[in-house]
Parts: sequence; structure tokens; C-alpha cells
Amino acid sequence: PDAPAIQRYTEAHRGARYVGHLASRTDLAVAYASGDVFVTPGRYETFGMSTLEALCSGLCVVGIRDSGTASLVAAPLGVMTAPGDPAAMAAAIADAADRVDDATRDACHDFAASRYSWDRVFPKYLSIYRDLLCASAEPVEVTA
Repeated sequence: PDAPAIQRYTEAHRGARYVGHLASRTDLAVAYASGDVFVTPGRYETFGMSTLEALCSGLCVVGIRDSGTASLVAAPLGVMTAPGDPAAMAAAIADAADRVDDATRDACHDFAASRYSWDRVFPKYLSIYRDLLCASAEPVEVTA
């Protein structure tokens, strides 16, 4: 809802850019690959797919404590701040920007890839669905 105000702000501040919604997977991948830090100030993020995508892309994450983002991001991979504290968020962004190096990028990518690759996640999904089907009253045949 604040997109017009954000766009005006970025037009007036060198170094800031508003890209809007990126519908293309290619454009999104380029945006992640071009970044240094991923900032997600949402308090009510549940899982944080964008956070996971950023980590896979090797980006240090700045987010809000006690959010879905915080549940995904271990301390060396990002900085979490209290909600509603813009000064703390700004300091966290500066801290994360200072961490940008190949070792941090590799650690972020390796963390996400080792825990959330489709090779690891899909069998877990399938297992959950099988368990749910087995618990149902009606017998259902499941094939993989």
C-alpha cells in the first residue's frame, strides 16, 4: 500500500531503487543475485519463502525477531531486530552490509541448500501426505 511513497523516496535518494513486483522468475533471480543484503521488515511473516530464496542466493538477511524470518535465519546468516524500531533496523542493515563477503554468501547458500532443497523437502511432504491418507477412514492407494 505504500508503494507510491517508496517509489518517490527512492527517486529522491541516490543508491536506493524501487523495482516493484517482479513476476518473472528470471528477473527475480537476477535481483537476488545482484543484491548484497536482503531486508524483510515484516512482523507477521509465517514461513518466509522470500527469505529462503535470499539465503539460497547467498544474501545476508535482516529481519524481525519472533517472526517466520527469524525462525529460518541463524545468527551468522543475518541480523534480527525488534519490531517497530527503525533505528535498530538501520543499524542491522549497516551491520549486514559490512558482512558481505564470499564466506558469508557461501554460508547463507549452503545453509539453505542443505536444509531446504527439493531433494530433502519433497520426501517429507510425501510422507506427511501418506500419513494423512493412512489416518483417513477411507483406504486410499498411494504410489510415488
